[in-house]
Amino acid sequence: ACFQCHLDKRGEFSLPHAHPVLAGKVSCVDCHDVHKGNSIRGGGASLAASTETCIRCHTQQAGPFTYAHGAIREEGCVACHNPHGTVNDKMLVARDANLCIRCHLESLTPGFNIGGFKDGAHAAAVGSRLSEGTCWSAGCHEDVHGSNVNASLRP
Repeated sequence: ACFQCHLDKRGEFSLPHAHPVLAGKVSCVDCHDVHKGNSIRGGGASLAASTETCIRCHTQQAGPFTYAHGAIREEGCVACHNPHGTVNDKMLVARDANLCIRCHLESLTPGFNIGGFKDGAHAAAVGSRLSEGTCWSAGCHEDVHGSNVNASLRP
């Protein structure tokens, strides 16, 4: 019934990385209440309701964390993920290195390159993991949702 009006969402659910709505494993009403506000379960369009909707299923990302990722606190899960679907792994709204840079480019330490390394020798030590262009697969910022041990979201 939802796709009669929301054809764009049907297209997003057809992308390679999406919640399995078309397979019948998840339903639109698992996340949306069509009779309230902006139809996010839990109440209107508020950030808290949006995040609470996601963590009902994604409990490991809920925390609480001593060092929470600011994006989750300030914008919610949709700062990084499109819950309807994307071409990117983990339903990310952009390829992950570009995703991180969207917010963190301004806060890079002077003299560091985009990868965060002072020189090529350090980058070479990380090797092929950096060639993927990822902030977490290189082993630097693996706890992207939050950490209880490191403010830089390192393991």
